[in-house]
Amino acid sequence: MKKERILIYLSIIWILTFVNTENLFAQKQAELDFEKAKTELPIYYNFIESLKTEGYTFWDFKTYWDADKTKLPDKLIVIRHDVHLRDVRFSYDTYLIEKKLLGDNVATYFVMLDFPDEENDAGIQKEYLSLIHFLKSKKVDVQPHISPNDLYHKSVTTWWKNKPKEELIKLANANYITDHRENDIKISVRTDGKDVFNLKEMNDSIISLLKEYNKEWKLKTGLTVKYYAAHGSKLPFNLTLFNNAFILDQEELLKSKVYEFDTYNTQICNYLIYLSDNSGPDWIEAPDKILPGRYQFLSHPFVWYDPSVVRPGRPPQYPKQIQ
Repeated sequence: MKKERILIYLSIIWILTFVNTENLFAQKQAELDFEKAKTELPIYYNFIESLKTEGYTFWDFKTYWDADKTKLPDKLIVIRHDVHLRDVRFSYDTYLIEKKLLGDNVATYFVMLDFPDEENDAGIQKEYLSLIHFLKSKKVDVQPHISPNDLYHKSVTTWWKNKPKEELIKLANANYITDHRENDIKISVRTDGKDVFNLKEMNDSIISLLKEYNKEWKLKTGLTVKYYAAHGSKLPFNLTLFNNAFILDQEELLKSKVYEFDTYNTQICNYLIYLSDNSGPDWIEAPDKILPGRYQFLSHPFVWYDPSVVRPGRPPQYPKQIQ
């Protein structure tokens, strides 16, 4: 009996030792991963650390959407990462930096899964899905980066798809008018214009395509689509007033309840200033230039690895303290 007790005690000690060793190993690995991310994206690390020191609160879009808009923090950053293929690798780094410096529920990752130009490339889709499943396992907010125009023009044959942008802009402006209202946009045919693009058919088709997209997203990711970040499509039609942001801000589409909002919607811009890394602004390396306020901060993780991708000829200025 005594021998059995000793064996039980030894087994317990061995299990506890194994668990503690595993925990220590996991902690050590997490530290190594963070140091790698910090080394790979020093500009992003410095940016987030600087704004944290300045007293900013950081939220993901879920937290923002659920918040009382009359009681928002005076200094607020709602982080939005638009993730294209080039951004996937560095999205792991931005997550690790955010987790270490800020904690949980601080950023939404909008991933370009099943973009029409890429959907048949299994390798690309695998990379997107691997990132989505990684972020999902960390309980990070993940939603689609989407292009209604590309979905529509892939599925519907139109006479205008390949028309030059100048002709399309002229047609759109001559025949349609946009009414920017309190919480949305209303696009309608001018009294002296013609419905050359068949607006109702286009909106109805896009609603159906978004419903189908949402079903596929949930099937592949296990996540429910709640909101989108519109992609800046290169289609000529997207350069007209029928760009993705305006399409998703329309009363007709919002009423469909297929999604709650798009990040460019009027109801978002009413409260948050748009802060984008798209043009490689100076504040990327000098966050002290950002005036106090409430911001939707758009990041493309690759830009924080190589800002010259959006500002050719201007090499990045790395923070001295972490060179």
